[in-house]
Amino acid sequence: MASLRITSFMSLVFLSFSCSYADESITNTQPLTTWETIFSPNRIYALGFFTTATTSPSSSFYLGIWLSNDTQRQAVWVANRENPIQSSSPSLKISNSGNLIISSNGITDICITNATGTSTNTSAKLLDNGNLVLLEEANGDSIEGRILWQSFDHPTDTLLSGMKLRRTRFLTSWLNNKVPYPGAFTLGIDPNGANQFVIWYRGGVHWKSRVWNSSEYVQGFFNNQPYNIHYRFESDEDGKYFIYTINQTAGDDNFIYKWAMTSSGQISRDQWHTVGSSSFWSKVEKMNSPCNGTFEEDGCRRRAWPNCSDKNENIFSKEKMTINFNMYDINSSIALSDCEFTCRSSCSCIAYTTKNEDGTGCLFRYDNGREIPYLPPYTGDFFIRANSKNLLDPTAKKPEKGGRREQSVLKLLIKMLEQSLSDIGKKDLELPIFSFYNVLAATDNFSVVNKLAEGRLKTVYMKLQHNNLVKLTGTCFHGEEKISIYEIMPNKSLDLFHFDPTKQEILDWEKCSYKIDGIAQGLLYLHKHSRVIGIYRDVKATNIFLNGDMNPKILDFGMARMFSGNESKANTNRVVGTWYN
Repeated sequence: MASLRITSFMSLVFLSFSCSYADESITNTQPLTTWETIFSPNRIYALGFFTTATTSPSSSFYLGIWLSNDTQRQAVWVANRENPIQSSSPSLKISNSGNLIISSNGITDICITNATGTSTNTSAKLLDNGNLVLLEEANGDSIEGRILWQSFDHPTDTLLSGMKLRRTRFLTSWLNNKVPYPGAFTLGIDPNGANQFVIWYRGGVHWKSRVWNSSEYVQGFFNNQPYNIHYRFESDEDGKYFIYTINQTAGDDNFIYKWAMTSSGQISRDQWHTVGSSSFWSKVEKMNSPCNGTFEEDGCRRRAWPNCSDKNENIFSKEKMTINFNMYDINSSIALSDCEFTCRSSCSCIAYTTKNEDGTGCLFRYDNGREIPYLPPYTGDFFIRANSKNLLDPTAKKPEKGGRREQSVLKLLIKMLEQSLSDIGKKDLELPIFSFYNVLAATDNFSVVNKLAEGRLKTVYMKLQHNNLVKLTGTCFHGEEKISIYEIMPNKSLDLFHFDPTKQEILDWEKCSYKIDGIAQGLLYLHKHSRVIGIYRDVKATNIFLNGDMNPKILDFGMARMFSGNESKANTNRVVGTWYN
């Protein structure tokens, strides 16, 4: 059956459409280009490229499958969720080896299929059940051959009717509802052999269902169970798997249903609805843990939190409020669920939200008495955590004046206000606060191999900005530890060249004089032109670092003496510096 390819392009003046008819197959002579969409035989599902609302740059594309009449293009499968194509003209085609590839500008960016020993005479088709298949053509004619690869064997976050969820296949949530990148939660079957669902959070068991003993279990597993859906565990030559199918009856021909692993850690059941001229996914139910308030019951398991954060705790969302956060994580591979997990795991964390516009990264407020002046007040939606006994419910009746509840909330607001006032005018001190765990990962657990130097830092030096001073890019606080993160110096320190006979010849007189001039420029800036005047007092080769272009930069201000604005001279009353014998 023929299918319709709709091609659209934007010119500088107007938007126009061109239409052409072609087979529903993708072949080595008929690729799928950027603005084309190919449909399944009965136009139930569509395959094409799409961008998200937060895709940056705007020319970053994903290849996905969605319902053909879904104007929002909510993908049920994404081929390249970890690697969006950074090009304005990607295409999907059959390679010379017979595999499906995404290419742009004549270069292969991503290989979608990895069928070994593939015949060069292949084609790709989208079926009415939402399955994209790579077929080996039989004798080069129109008769369909065997399936070499299928998207049903490589699910992303969605389980469609007829898909087999095996012990080696998983549903992994999006990072959030805007970013297809793999998120924090993964749904699968118990690898130990039980007919039991498991949700993992970042590799650790987050939740387990009860053991599935019969089809009657579904009634306890879900509420509002549709009458025409049949769930079951089955086995074949590849082992045990979970599957559900839809029993289509008269009037139910358009019944479409899906499971999805959500970015909040729930299993969502959605049904496709058509009302008049509008069609949309409607949530049938989000499954919560059916453990009936216990952590272990018939194999059921939920994550236990610290005593300071029990099941009676609530988290309320507030809008357009201002709060001072004193730690954040800039990692764009984490989202709101990670922020919540981190905050709930610490008794001193009282508030969190996401940091970046696309809903990634985290901001935290820890009630540990430490104030970090480098973070300005944040205004927007945030989540505040408190036990049900002392959480201020906006809908609850206000307590009488002087009540403990009102006083505790008032103290919190006063503390926020005082910190906001103290931070006015300190925007020049803004610095990223990295999480201790990111620092551990970046330095390979503070490996000696990654160690450049040791030194001391005073917060005043964050105002120092010069081409010949190593730039401070961030900081980290962990207990009593205070860690400073500087820009990367690939060539390390000058002493490695000066005292190494094999590298000394790299520094000829011209290069040495250039480095001496750079060091002098940095010292002149400190002595005369900096916003904070200072005397360095510890010039030595181990404190001079070299960037990728071998430009010298001064580091380690532990012995420097800084002057206030009205001082012209000072006496340290002691001799400091580095002594050489």
